Amino acid sequence: MPTKKFPFDYFSYGFSSCNAIPAKELSQFNSSDEEILQLANSDKLVFIVSAFFPEDYSFFSQGRVFLDEIVAPFSRKNYYREIVVRLKAMTREYRESKYLTKSDVRFFANSRLPEKFLGLSSGLGFIGKNSLLIHPDCGSKFLIGGFILPNDEDLDDYLFNGEILDSMCGDCTICSEVCPAAAISSASGFDRQRCFQNSIVEERALSLEEIVSRDRFIYGCMFCQDSCPYNINASPAPVLFDIEKGAIPKIDIVDILSLGDSAVNYLEKLLKGTNLGMSWMSKKALLQSILIYSINVTSYLNNEKIKHINRAENEYIEILTQMVFAYKHSKFDLLRETATKLENYYEFVKKSN
Repeated sequence: MPTKKFPFDYFSYGFSSCNAIPAKELSQFNSSDEEILQLANSDKLVFIVSAFFPEDYSFFSQGRVFLDEIVAPFSRKNYYREIVVRLKAMTREYRESKYLTKSDVRFFANSRLPEKFLGLSSGLGFIGKNSLLIHPDCGSKFLIGGFILPNDEDLDDYLFNGEILDSMCGDCTICSEVCPAAAISSASGFDRQRCFQNSIVEERALSLEEIVSRDRFIYGCMFCQDSCPYNINASPAPVLFDIEKGAIPKIDIVDILSLGDSAVNYLEKLLKGTNLGMSWMSKKALLQSILIYSINVTSYLNNEKIKHINRAENEYIEILTQMVFAYKHSKFDLLRETATKLENYYEFVKKSN
């Protein structure tokens, strides 16, 4: 990794590292995306930063379940938006000293660019069996962002020209053993479609396996990261990327479920400006996750405020409730029956739409 001091004071902005590579490195990434192809054919430089988020595992404050407590730590605040805000501020002095315009500098976080590939290519870490970028010393509990600058010979000394790290997982299979979605396999690799992080934001029929396993977070998972030896034995991050903006509101999920049909619109407004407020994230799917969580973990469906939604006429909730009950009590006839009901329900919804 680069040893010379960067022209950017990234530590003071909450970033733990800042590595740079030529944009031409993207030519090695197999993509048909026009934006990526154009960048790969340019002489620009790509800078990658890492931001370690605080680990907050608070649950069930005062015996209640609040929305922010059942979201994985990396999404409890809008770190991605804040990464871009801080990158803009961090590079302003350099941009002005080089008489660059705002359009000369591009920033990204959680973007269409292959950010893990860029992190790998810049020497930030290796790709683990769970498909995450892992720093050999500090683990994987960080987010990636970056910025793109015009090529400048003054920056040549900061470019990474070392050896890209191969996977350092070895024979370890811990992450595949603890994954509740069976998304990680030593034989077949990582199955993105099975990973909760992907499936939890899609409007689609969930398998029984997916339904009964959602008892930790309504968004995110963290099982593979929390069990990874590189995280358990990690050195403390040089600096934590802690913010207050864009926090998930602390609201009891019973107040969300009690809204019934208007809950989706309520979530749209409630989560605006947070990481769960992204336009690509289905609020119907999020509400489904809240509902499943309440069935698996709490007795909220017996709460007086939401008893009216736990009736037979609300077929979806009734089926889910019966399915989880049947699974947990080994009532296999009922399980098969409810699984068929759920399949028929989704077919009906699909035709209705």
